Amino acid sequence: MKKLIFTKGMLPALDYFTDQFCAACERNGWAYTVAEMGRPLTEQTFASWVTAGEECLTVMFNNVGLWLKMGDRNFWEAHHVPVANILVDHPRAFYRYLDEPIRGLRFYCIDRNHVSFVKKFYPGADVAFLPHGGNREGEPVPWEERPIDVLWLSSCQEKQQFYHIDRLPDQGASFYGLVIPALREQDDVTCEAAIHSYLIQTGQADEALEKHLNEAYAFPCENHVRREFKKPLLRALSDAGIHTEVYGEYWDDEGERYADSIRIHGRIPARDCNALMCRAKIALNAMPWFKDGSHERIYNAMLSGAVCVTDESVYFRETLREGENVLFYDRKHPEEAVAQIRELLADPQRAAEIAGNGKRLAEGGDTWEDRLKQLVADAENR
Repeated sequence: MKKLIFTKGMLPALDYFTDQFCAACERNGWAYTVAEMGRPLTEQTFASWVTAGEECLTVMFNNVGLWLKMGDRNFWEAHHVPVANILVDHPRAFYRYLDEPIRGLRFYCIDRNHVSFVKKFYPGADVAFLPHGGNREGEPVPWEERPIDVLWLSSCQEKQQFYHIDRLPDQGASFYGLVIPALREQDDVTCEAAIHSYLIQTGQADEALEKHLNEAYAFPCENHVRREFKKPLLRALSDAGIHTEVYGEYWDDEGERYADSIRIHGRIPARDCNALMCRAKIALNAMPWFKDGSHERIYNAMLSGAVCVTDESVYFRETLREGENVLFYDRKHPEEAVAQIRELLADPQRAAEIAGNGKRLAEGGDTWEDRLKQLVADAENR
C-alpha cells in the first residue's frame, strides 16, 4: 500500500476533515504523514519520502498544497506522486486548477452534478464522485436524555451584492432576473442549469461566456436564494416556540427578533459542532445548492445519534430512506418542516428509532475512514 500524505494549514474546517483521515490511518496501521503548509519542505517527512522515491498518495481538500513547487515545477508532478484532491465546494471556485491540471491529479466532487460540470467545462481534468464522510466527537447521550431539542449548525448567507456584468448587454439585469427566480421556483434546478437556460432564452449561447458566468456570478445567486429559504425556516421555528440552538452568523443581521425559544450563538469549531450533535435530539440541516450530492452534516448527525431533518438531494433520496433513517422537508414550506419536528419531539419512541437506524446506516459505510479506503483503492487501480 502507498504511504499517505495529507495536507493541512489553510482552513480549520478542512484540517478537521484531514484529522479524520489521520485517525483512520492510526486505527488501521497505515503509514502516513502530514504536509504542513507554511513550513519549509526540508523540515518535513513527506518531502524526504517523495525525494527518496517512496510510493505515496497525496490526499488534500480544496487544493490545499496543490501549488507546492520544486524550482519552477510542481512538486507532486515532478516526483510523479498521484494526488487525490477532494473538492467539498462547487468546482467552479477552483477553475484555475481545473483549466490546467497537473499530471497524476484526480479531482473528487461531492455532487454528481459537479462531476458533470467539470467534464463539460474542463475536459482535461480527471474527475470522479466521492460523497462526504462523517465522524463523531465523544459518546452519544441516550436520545430521551438529550438537553437540546433542535440544533442548527449553520450560518445564514450574508446579504448579497450583485455586480454589473460587463460582458452582458444589459450589465446583467436580465441574467439576475431570470436565474434567481429559476432557483427560487424550481427546487431541483442547479445554478449552472439556470445559467444555461438564461443564455438559450436570450440567444447568447456561447460556452466561453457560460463558463465565465458560472465562475464569477453563480455564487451570489445561490447564496441570495439560500438566505431567502433559511430565514423563514428559523422564523417558523420561532413562531412555533420550539427550543432551537443555532450556531452561525447573519441570522439577525437585519434586526430580526426571535422568540426566547431561539438562541443564536456565534460560529464554533467543527469539533465542537460534532460534540453538540451528541447532545441534540434533532439536527436540522439546510443543504448547500448541491442538488445531487452529499454533506458531512447529514452523516455527522446520524453517527451522533440525532435525528437528521434535512432538505433533500437526488443522491440522498437514493441512499437514505424517508421516515426510517432521516426526515426530509421541503424548503419552500417551512411550516411543514416545523410540524415534522414537533411530531418527532412528541413521539420520542419513533424519534429514537429513526436516530438508531441512521446511526447504524452511517456506521456501515459513510465515515471519512470509508471514503479514505475508496481513495486508496482508486489510487491502486490507476
